[in-house]
Order: sequence, then C-alpha cells, then structure tokens
Amino acid sequence: MSVSQLELKAAQFQRQARVGDFVEYFGCALVVLSFGSFLWTAVDLLTRIGSLAMILVTLVAGFQLRKHKAQSLPSIDRVASSLLDFHRAELARRKHLLERSWQLVTGPLVLGLLVFTACLASRGPSHVTAPFVLCGITAAMGVVMTIHNRLQAKRLQREIDELK
Repeated sequence: MSVSQLELKAAQFQRQARVGDFVEYFGCALVVLSFGSFLWTAVDLLTRIGSLAMILVTLVAGFQLRKHKAQSLPSIDRVASSLLDFHRAELARRKHLLERSWQLVTGPLVLGLLVFTACLASRGPSHVTAPFVLCGITAAMGVVMTIHNRLQAKRLQREIDELK
C-alpha cells in the first residue's frame, strides 16, 4: 500500500469515526433532553427517579464516548511508518471500544431504560403491558447493538491484519 493510499484510507476512517462520534453525541443530547422533560413534567416520584437514572447513565455513556473519541491525523510532514503506526493504533483503539461497548455504553443505557420501565410498571395494573413491551424492545435493542458492534470490531480486526 502506497503512502498516499494509506493517508487516504486513514483520513476516510477518521472522517467516518468523527461523523459516528457526532451522531452518538447528538443521540446522548436528545436522550438527556427527552428524559429531562420527563423529569420536569412527571407527577410521580418513580417516573422522576427513572428519568434521572436515564439522564445519569446517558451522561456516563457520553463521557465514555468522549474519552474514546477519534483522534486527529498526524501532520503531513511525518514519515510513512508513523502514519501506518498511527492508523493501525486508531483502528485498534476503535475496535477495542466496539468490543467493550456493552460495558461502556450499551449496558448502562439498557440498565437506565429498564429502571425507567420498572418505574412505569409500578404505576398500576392499567399500565402493566406497555412497560413489559418496552422492556422487551430495550433488551432486543441492546442485543442488536452488541451484535452490530462485535461485527464492526471483527471488520476492523481484518483491516488491522491487512496492515501488518
């Protein structure tokens, strides 16, 4: 692989990572605003507790995403070997984040949604079926997100192996 191809591939990966990071930050902001409105307008204490739990776990997830955000490319005057090392390290960093996403992001968000759902279920028998449906959707969403992230991590590992 030539230096220009490597530079192009690294720049494309960084651009995709930054766009992905922005979408995740936007999603976190949307969740915080949505559950903040629930926190503000809810009449019962349990719904407020569930909303607060969602806000807190979303902030933790956002912090983890920020901590593992995409890095900027090294300056053009660096040698090709350092660009290769940088790109390989960035692929490995992103792969590691995707492999641990259940612990860092997906798990806390699913847990927060389950707490919120439990608070909704405690309202009484007239509101029982909807929270269980939401709980099932939440669990399925967590599984789908985890499978997607694992597949992306395997794709990144193949790219890392190609660079060796």
